[in-house]
Amino acid sequence: MTAPPTALACLTSFLSTLTFCLAFGFISVQAFRLWLPAAHTHKGAFFRSSTIAMSNAQPPTIVSDVVTDLSRAGAIKSATGEAASIASLQGKSVALYFAAGWCPMCQSFTPVLRSFYQRVNTDGQKIEVIFVSSDGDNASQAAHMEASHGPWLRIDYDDPLTDKLKRQHGVWARRESHKFEGMTRRAGVPGVVVIGSDGHELQFMDTERKGGGALDQWDFEHKLWE
Repeated sequence: MTAPPTALACLTSFLSTLTFCLAFGFISVQAFRLWLPAAHTHKGAFFRSSTIAMSNAQPPTIVSDVVTDLSRAGAIKSATGEAASIASLQGKSVALYFAAGWCPMCQSFTPVLRSFYQRVNTDGQKIEVIFVSSDGDNASQAAHMEASHGPWLRIDYDDPLTDKLKRQHGVWARRESHKFEGMTRRAGVPGVVVIGSDGHELQFMDTERKGGGALDQWDFEHKLWE
């Protein structure tokens, strides 16, 4: 019959087990401390990459009769609501301005765009702007334009062309995303896109992220409606 362990033997065994547990715990803590910054770095890199990918995303390729729509009588209107002719765009650099009156960033950017528009056109009109609204309805759009916009053109909010242009260029307000499920959203409002007479994009200015400084990139001497 095996003799029961002595008190000393039990104590020795307990201390050995305790030493092992403490050593294992120390190693685990050190390993976790080494892993945590790396995990944080990779996580940050992931989100930065996602943000960069979104901002650099190209607009979806859509075979669209945008020019035909713009040519439709009453599609383009003046700031005060009168019908405007697409012929008035000839020889100018033409930009779509995606914005909304409820958007704080738009409230800050629109006066900058208005000053830019006036300055560039001082010695003859070189640029034209067409307002593409995310205001929610025609009345809100008209009030927004009267309160803060320049004397440029607009497309009515409820005209189907408004959403077509948002899809074409991947620019719309986040609160409108339910209307564009499955589409690539490149940017929100405010957004400025220069287009040519064939309806295709000539230049995108990331005004949502860069603000008024993005307008310095507008190549209005060469990106023309011809």
